[in-house]
Amino acid sequence: MTALVVLEHNPGWNKIIRLQKADEVEGARLRVATGTPLTVREALNITLIGSANNTANAIARSTGLTRKQFVARMNAKAKKMGMNNTVFVEPSGIDPANVSTAHDVAILAKAALGNATLQPIFRTKQYRWYNRNTKQHHTIKNTDTLLSASTITVLAGKTGLLDESKANVAMRVSNGKHPLSIVVFGAQTLGNVFSIVEHAAQWTWEAFQWKPQSARAVTTKPAARQKKTPY
Repeated sequence: MTALVVLEHNPGWNKIIRLQKADEVEGARLRVATGTPLTVREALNITLIGSANNTANAIARSTGLTRKQFVARMNAKAKKMGMNNTVFVEPSGIDPANVSTAHDVAILAKAALGNATLQPIFRTKQYRWYNRNTKQHHTIKNTDTLLSASTITVLAGKTGLLDESKANVAMRVSNGKHPLSIVVFGAQTLGNVFSIVEHAAQWTWEAFQWKPQSARAVTTKPAARQKKTPY
């Protein structure tokens, strides 16, 4: 949601923003000194690929909105999208007061993971970034190991890991014929999340009969004999 709101108020991809002390929160972060300059494009990539919480706060600030105003935009957009059981309290997602449901996140995933600007970022395995202060290059790696899987194609995805909700993911996957959106909350580890996604996708492709209704959508009908769910 942070990325979608930033796109609506984008001040320019090449605008330089500097990490501030106020951007720092717990969890994953870009480990650089306060004051380090980044372009909005770099900060967005680092946020979505590396799950850096401090750069999430930085790109929210880059819009020129106050934190309160930015969060208000997030919640307004959620309501407009039909995410009626979702409340955002800050842009990074680290605060446990941010709440949602798998259904609401599926709605969000359809918008964010399918966005033409964001989708290529979500499926990027690693991102090379240049620190203008230290004159060094750094590589930000995506935690989504399914991007390298040979049994499933990841169209786009976003992982999350919190003490309160454990390992989570929203992912769009395909077998070359039938794309699926899968949302998983509360797995013990990211490894468990990826295993659940892979098994759920394979089970769905095998257990359902797919009948195209239009060029844009398909409906599913349970097969006469479904396999037992693997999770």
